[in-house]
Amino acid sequence: MNNKNKCVIIGKYKPTGKKAGAESGIPMVSNTNFKIAVGNNCFLDLNFETLIRDNMVISLSRTQFRLLYYLVQHLGKPVKSEELIAYAWGEFSTSKLCDLYVYINRLRQRIGDDTAKPKFLLTIRNIGYILYPISD
Repeated sequence: MNNKNKCVIIGKYKPTGKKAGAESGIPMVSNTNFKIAVGNNCFLDLNFETLIRDNMVISLSRTQFRLLYYLVQHLGKPVKSEELIAYAWGEFSTSKLCDLYVYINRLRQRIGDDTAKPKFLLTIRNIGYILYPISD
């Protein structure tokens, strides 16, 4: 099995029983450091809903964080656009594919991916997106 495509959780996890946001499905954690490795020296910080890359904190909007979190949970696997929309905006949202396109483009910029020729967050035509481990 290739370890590059595995989601690795780093740190202690202490659920409080609350959720990070309405219907988010993302557990709140106490003052512990709870990060998910997204690649080489790149982590998704669940406490602060930020991305940490090369020891630099990159702020994310709530929607960007939700999209990235869902993609990280499926690292190296295709995710349907409809799944991302339902997760990021809710099952009964009126958000459309054009909204997703805008947020994916912004997310590519935040993770340092080339928006013209992305290497990490790729579009799979007529299906959705796939996130590969983020590296230098």
